[in-house]
Amino acid sequence: MRKSIFLTVFLLLFSSTSLWVAHGWVDQEKDTVTIEEKVLQGDKGYARGLVVNSNTISDNHLIWDTSYTIGKKPLTATAFYFSQVEKQDGFDYIEAAVFDASMPFSGMGMSSSSEIDLEEDSFRLIREPLKAVASRTEPGQRHKEVIFLKDYFEYYPLEISFYNFPMSIETSNKVSKYFSERFKIPVRADHKVEIEIKKNRGGEIIEIKLSTVGENGVYPTVTSVSTGEGCYFAMSLRSYDGKVLDPELPPECAGIHFIPFETVSGQINSMFSGEINPRVEKMKRVFAVDPEEAKIVMLKVEEDQSNFLLVTKENQKCFLTVIDRKTMTPLQKIELFNVPQEDMFSDLCLEKGFLVPMLFDGSFVVLSPKENGNYEEKIRGNFSEAKEMWQDYAGDLVMTYNGKSLAALMPKHMNGNGSSSFYISVYESAGLVFSGKYENSLDKALLLPQNPENYSVNGRVTFTLDW
Repeated sequence: MRKSIFLTVFLLLFSSTSLWVAHGWVDQEKDTVTIEEKVLQGDKGYARGLVVNSNTISDNHLIWDTSYTIGKKPLTATAFYFSQVEKQDGFDYIEAAVFDASMPFSGMGMSSSSEIDLEEDSFRLIREPLKAVASRTEPGQRHKEVIFLKDYFEYYPLEISFYNFPMSIETSNKVSKYFSERFKIPVRADHKVEIEIKKNRGGEIIEIKLSTVGENGVYPTVTSVSTGEGCYFAMSLRSYDGKVLDPELPPECAGIHFIPFETVSGQINSMFSGEINPRVEKMKRVFAVDPEEAKIVMLKVEEDQSNFLLVTKENQKCFLTVIDRKTMTPLQKIELFNVPQEDMFSDLCLEKGFLVPMLFDGSFVVLSPKENGNYEEKIRGNFSEAKEMWQDYAGDLVMTYNGKSLAALMPKHMNGNGSSSFYISVYESAGLVFSGKYENSLDKALLLPQNPENYSVNGRVTFTLDW
């Protein structure tokens, strides 16, 4: 007992001391943060006046706030402070809830030195075919079979989950059961699954393997938006070879659906002091889409949550439909891109006062609202024109638009980690007019001493960008 107490006290003292040592080390450099600029393409004059603000947090205690203004004589200002209280990100679990649906046939495996009980809750959706194959497996033997799912299910069972969501196991099971009954997706006649069971000499199951055979399986994809009142979502269906199978969805499953939330008191675990109960029995479709004519690609909501933004693919073209959230009526439909292939659309970036839809190849459109609220196209370009920046692209752009020029910031990546250094590119109607790289001295200061190639701030860096 004394050894345990001594060890605990020692670790606490060591932890506190190491933070103060780190504080003393960086304190010598706190006022000497520098940013080195390198023009890569174009004329820096197009970026004059851009202000980059970065917040670098290391070990949740060491904090640098740096402001950098691009100009003929760039201006750099840094404030450093040490926080005795850990700096943690604030998080709204309700509005960050991500709805997802899956089917348990893509593949799974499990082995154990003791018996695997098929009555456990984790097997509830695939229990029947597993039990059937297990009944034909002899003690001490391994047995493999290929089955047709249609022999066991008329409709696909769905597993429903809400990431970042305080929901009990009982509620999760109820939600999944309800969805499987409501969204009746017929099992394909040619969907085959391979199941392998191994038993010990006592006849107990000690290993399970399951996977779909070939590319005849299907899986759902979901796009969703959560608000304080509930979750809006749209579901699509695909085959394993990437084909969109939305026409195979029951007509009542197509479109945007709404599930209201209900807060339930109680303690789920150490993180959540209450449970959110999705009232699936009150779920309803609020916006219809004909799956024969359009495939839903993405659903988002404007920052003030007044309108939904729905991206669809129709006849090899990508469209954005603006939908009034209160009435669920379409206000505007905008053609965005030609998309002859599947999965070309990357993201719909919601920035302050404008939108930027983009494709995976870097193509983008800047949409800015007019006085009547309708969006109009301002700039059409391609981020890949900024060659060095695009080679380092990892899906994290910060943008600002001043009515004429679009400026995009992308953090530089070092060995897969984000850093305090960054790229800037500026676009106008004619295309790329400037691209530059900006090296922050903090990156070198925070290199791990024992491995200079392994950069890590052991924390996070966030950026804002404005004219």
